[in-house]
Amino acid sequence: MLSPLNTLNELDRLKDLESYRIMDTEEEEDFDRLTELASEICGTKISLVSLLDDKRQWFKSRKGLAATETPKEISFCGHAIHRADRPFIVENAKEDERFHDNPLVTDDPNIAFYAGMPLVSESGNPLGTLCVIHDQPKKLSDKQIRSLETLAKQTMKLIELRKKSRELERTNELLLEQNEKVALFSTMAAHDLKSPLGNIASLVELVLEDKSLDEETLEYIELIQESSNQMLKLIKDLLAYSQAEKVDPTQQENFLLEELTTELNSLLPNHHPYDLQIEGELNDLETNRAALKMILLNLLSNSIKYNDKEKAEIILRATLEKGYYQFEVEDNGPGIELNYHKELFQPFTTLNSKDNKGEKGSGLGLAAVQKTLKALDGDIKLDPLKLSGAKFIFKIPSQASL
Repeated sequence: MLSPLNTLNELDRLKDLESYRIMDTEEEEDFDRLTELASEICGTKISLVSLLDDKRQWFKSRKGLAATETPKEISFCGHAIHRADRPFIVENAKEDERFHDNPLVTDDPNIAFYAGMPLVSESGNPLGTLCVIHDQPKKLSDKQIRSLETLAKQTMKLIELRKKSRELERTNELLLEQNEKVALFSTMAAHDLKSPLGNIASLVELVLEDKSLDEETLEYIELIQESSNQMLKLIKDLLAYSQAEKVDPTQQENFLLEELTTELNSLLPNHHPYDLQIEGELNDLETNRAALKMILLNLLSNSIKYNDKEKAEIILRATLEKGYYQFEVEDNGPGIELNYHKELFQPFTTLNSKDNKGEKGSGLGLAAVQKTLKALDGDIKLDPLKLSGAKFIFKIPSQASL
């Protein structure tokens, strides 16, 4: 018997094989289909997806064979991987000097015929074979050989796809871990900054009460006040954005839209005149009340703060359609150009440098709204047919309709 030799680049080959993390994994239907097809095409009792490490050949898929692995020194596949560009065929192992006394020939599975096509990685390393085995001497036609080569390529593509899928899953896990760390850091930093900035704002207000300040000093103090207020607003928006995706969609409450809008009216900006009209017969709601309140407060506040008319006219519509609550917030403001509709929901996107109170937005409000809606399995968009003013349309699942 002639045992197979190591390949010339055996260390690289083994390292490459290890990178696939496929040895000793569970059976997979996609591989089993390929071995089934190989046996049918070649007319053999046995077909294997065989992978070779430093001591054994292990079968990722096997048809017609009970064993899951055999020692490398008696393997046929150990010989086959030395000719990576073409199949290794033994038509009658019982008369072949290399194999006639091989235990796999003299004992079960009594190999007489073997044909193996190497599975070559993207790095050019033969990792194993797709092989067909029979207990009687046999010849393959040119068509059968070409089919075996094709199936081997498909098997290797499947192995590569499995590796890339695993790498993608790991990348997603790492990104999720990093996102969680960033979110935690943002929350902690925002909380840590909120208190001292609040103290600065309070101290500034006390200083401004001093009527003896000269005009230049007063201007500096007012600049400090403006900056601290902007920072406090940014921190508040950062906290809201970082917490948006943590909304629990299972937290459902029964409440009246009428009561919610009454609360919202007491929270909306009062520096600019506005009129809020509620349309539609829907009043009884069952959903996450806190999340809906945050979403509506953001959209209604924007309709007031960025309105360029003497009086902001706002309409809130609520309907129940196909298992979803659909809300529309429509105003008579300056509107938003169509090419900005998708960009508007990206973090830190601001179309207007300042609102009608002269304050600069953080660009996080609408991003937090979209993030919250995604957590609730809802969505939001701008009506592209609205030519004057703006109309936001969003929906969230209705538990009441289930």
